[in-house]
Amino acid sequence: MKARIRTLVRSQGWTLVETRHVEFSTYREMRTWCNNTFPKDTWEGKSTSDIFSTGPKKFVFKRPSDATMFTLRWAV
Repeated sequence: MKARIRTLVRSQGWTLVETRHVEFSTYREMRTWCNNTFPKDTWEGKSTSDIFSTGPKKFVFKRPSDATMFTLRWAV
C-alpha cells in the first residue's frame, strides 16, 4: 500500500475501500466521480496496477459515510 494511504488509514483513521479487477479507464472514472462528489483533501485513490491491465485499486476516505457512498456507487 502506498505510504500516504497507509498513514491515512493507520494514523488518522480514514476508511479504506479496495476494488478488484477494475480496468484503468474505470479507475479514471472513479477518480473523476470522487473529485466531483467529495470535498478536496477528504479522499485519495491509488492504482496498484499499470494502465494496460486490470487490478486492484485503493481509495481512502476521511468520512466513513463517503466510503459507503463510494462503495454503493461502484459496487460490481
